[in-house]
Amino acid sequence: MRLKDYVKDKILFLCFYCALLLLLFCFLRITGYPADYALLFAGLMTFLVLLYGGIDFYRKKVYFDQLFLQLEQLDKPYLIGEVMEKSPLLTDRLYRRVLRISNRSVIETVHALEQEKQDYREYIESWIHEVKAPLTAVNLMCARKISEGGEEAAFFRKMLRETESMENAVEQALYYARSDEVYQDFLITPCCLNDIVSEAVTRNRRLLTACHITLQFDLPENCRIYCDGIWLVFILSQLIRNSAQYRREERGKITISAKEE
Repeated sequence: MRLKDYVKDKILFLCFYCALLLLLFCFLRITGYPADYALLFAGLMTFLVLLYGGIDFYRKKVYFDQLFLQLEQLDKPYLIGEVMEKSPLLTDRLYRRVLRISNRSVIETVHALEQEKQDYREYIESWIHEVKAPLTAVNLMCARKISEGGEEAAFFRKMLRETESMENAVEQALYYARSDEVYQDFLITPCCLNDIVSEAVTRNRRLLTACHITLQFDLPENCRIYCDGIWLVFILSQLIRNSAQYRREERGKITISAKEE
């Protein structure tokens, strides 16, 4: 809060005060008071008004500086009406009341949106688990047909690759649904990087074979890292799939390496 802004806000009062002071001065002169007495009286009144204005400005500046500091420290600024200090001024109390009423409406809306989001996430997770069951069944049937051999083996290999692509898309949807609340789903533990890479490659072995991708590993033996193994497998799997699908040439090579820094 700046003094310049405070003075601008009080400009109407100052104009009224100056007009009143001029009328008072004229009245004192007309009634026979000496000019020195009239000026002294006007100066005293002006001093008292300026003193009151200075005290009022200081109180409001301290109040609003503290209020803005609280606003900056809040994670949810719309809650400012709940934490702001009470003011002895009627206008400040009324504004605080208006803010609290408005904030209740905002909080109710936010809670409703959060509940809708939670319901949608639970629905997506439930749907994904239901979809995985028939996909797994199709994969098993395709694998059995491929093991039996015959003319249709190539067709079932292609179908198996497509169902794996569907499984990957479903898995992406699941991880995306969880991404907003990853802090609840993310667990850092000691993991073996070699096992994580092996699982990510195994998930995409048919795609890598179909795309004629060779793999090269440069990993320390029994490399231990701290991470969330499930999320890291998912990330590596997406990188591998993108590398295979968007290769520039008919064949390609993926190198997975790690080093300590």
